[in-house]
Amino acid sequence: MADYTITFDGGCLGNQRPGDQPSYGSFHIRDRQGSVLHHVSKQPYGPGTNNTAEYRAVIDALKTLRATLGAGAKEATLDITGDSMLVIQQLSGKWKAKDARLARLRDEAQALMREFGRVQLKQQPRAKSVAILGH
Repeated sequence: MADYTITFDGGCLGNQRPGDQPSYGSFHIRDRQGSVLHHVSKQPYGPGTNNTAEYRAVIDALKTLRATLGAGAKEATLDITGDSMLVIQQLSGKWKAKDARLARLRDEAQALMREFGRVQLKQQPRAKSVAILGH
């Protein structure tokens, strides 16, 4: 079991419409004992897509945990969970990021992940994300 678990999700209003729409992200960070360190729900991100919002949520979660742990971040093990197959697969390096904007966000998230000890990425069913994040 990891020292910390991050659950993330992102979305946008009008996801089926062309172009960027108002987007938001949520994340939840808990420790090995199950205590909640941070819970952010529907943080507004401005114009974007569902996928950019997913990335921004995981980036915000990693930055928040890094700030909380300080120098101890390098020793911390993480499980990062979310229902976005695209984000999990791109962060793990199994899928390429063809979109330049997503590639930049992937690179930022991967750089943050390297500031921690072992990081494991896990895709989970949407229902589990909803149960944790509340939406």
